[in-house]
Amino acid sequence: MNILILSALLLGGCKTTDPIATPQANTDYSIIDGDTVKTVVFKDYKKLKDKDPNGKNYIVVGDTIVLYKEPKLHTSPAKDPDLSKLKNNDDPDLKGKPLRMVAIGGSLTAGVRDGGYFNEGILTSYPNLIARQMKLKKFEQPLFDATDYNGFGRKVRTSFNPTGGPVPKFNEVKNNSGVEAIVETTGAFDKNKVQNVSLKKYKSYQTIDNWAVPNLSISTLLPSGKISGTDFYKDNKSFKASLERVAQDYDKSFSNHVFRNKFDFFIYEVGWEDILGVIFDRNNTYNMLGKQSILPSKNPEEIFKINNSDEWYYDPAINGEIKFLKQVANNKVKYACFLNLPPLESLPYFKIINQAKQQEILSTVQKSFFYFTNGLGTENSGISLLPTSEVDSLYSTKVHIALKKGFDAKSPLSLSSAVYGSTISEAKTLIKSFNNQTAAFSKIFNAPLVDMYGLYEKILSGNYSTDDGVRVDGSYPNGNFFSSDGIYPTAFGQAVIANEVMKAINAYYKMEIPLIKTAEYLNVK
Repeated sequence: MNILILSALLLGGCKTTDPIATPQANTDYSIIDGDTVKTVVFKDYKKLKDKDPNGKNYIVVGDTIVLYKEPKLHTSPAKDPDLSKLKNNDDPDLKGKPLRMVAIGGSLTAGVRDGGYFNEGILTSYPNLIARQMKLKKFEQPLFDATDYNGFGRKVRTSFNPTGGPVPKFNEVKNNSGVEAIVETTGAFDKNKVQNVSLKKYKSYQTIDNWAVPNLSISTLLPSGKISGTDFYKDNKSFKASLERVAQDYDKSFSNHVFRNKFDFFIYEVGWEDILGVIFDRNNTYNMLGKQSILPSKNPEEIFKINNSDEWYYDPAINGEIKFLKQVANNKVKYACFLNLPPLESLPYFKIINQAKQQEILSTVQKSFFYFTNGLGTENSGISLLPTSEVDSLYSTKVHIALKKGFDAKSPLSLSSAVYGSTISEAKTLIKSFNNQTAAFSKIFNAPLVDMYGLYEKILSGNYSTDDGVRVDGSYPNGNFFSSDGIYPTAFGQAVIANEVMKAINAYYKMEIPLIKTAEYLNVK
């Protein structure tokens, strides 16, 4: 076969001419909670790739079937820990009832891993592990139904590498999806018609305790924002689908759902989606809308001193996060724990194609820079290439040079295939400012702050071991902390974070919640 034709086929993704990866299992049934559940392939699974919010970040070369394997959670303490220091007995609606903990956050807190949101990941999310260790009477998570356990967006690493390039390849999981249908919706700014997913609804949404939603942005926290108005500036409304799955009163805000029932204690983690949005910035959204959703123009402590709720509520300079937390304070929630942001620009995903590899390929073709679709050539030192399909092709020995992009102004790389150095610097500055803001919130609420930034720095540099003696390996793809997506943690990584949160709670509130033996999660997939 002509090499040009062969290369084009290899780069085309899941075409009918591509070899299909061998499924992980060949049975039509799986066992869930003692019940036999039929394995069902979602009829439109091949269309899901473009609807997945994380889909463009990964090269999908085939599909596979993944049967449910209920994760073996750690052995909980034999004795119930004393949680009285987290109990709000000043509120008559809470007094005398079991302690209620609520988690508020994005993909990390929701348990996203391996590029998707699915039951095994939800069950091993750090809030659920903490709830287990605290032996809470109830901590309800929005699990998918038993037959829909693979949720949405799940991917599996594969050794099938049609290009021979250095970017990891994945199979899309095609069975037992939580997707209800692919539907026609209104596009960005209520214009045009686009195809999006709808997810099967969580039936007991009124009693959820883990209010973490994949890809949750800070703007979602606005008490005035309705669920129906989410993602109005995007064509891909997969976040809205995830949000509507659990927040089903569409004419109300996210905060209305969170505060439906009172709680004693909350864990708070936000900001990943906003910072990653700045780094990727594929649609120029953040340049267009500004950074007001990430950082306010006023000091949080100044705003919290304002007694008149109308005064802070109607100030447009105050971001959704402050408005949301002001509402938490007004609801007299007494106990909390805050997590700051890690150095997101240093996540393994952004290091797959390093500077040495960039220089190597440029030297091969005797070039000093790459060409991009904005018409500008960029020095190698000023960019970081991302692991996209066209970048993978640059390094492939199976792709003809005539098909490779970036070496010539007539065939440039797309802007989505690189991150500029100035963007990385901006992200670092935003993370630092955001973390200062989070520290202010922890001070306002008189609550502990978990230093995720410091934790990730130690893990990424190979200088962290757990309290039970396990060395945490932050390398990719063979380390134990990061899942196959190179962004979110494994079950073991979630256990590491759970322990850090509990250590902060114990130290601040003078408690003795036992830590998890993280070694029990090393083989949990």
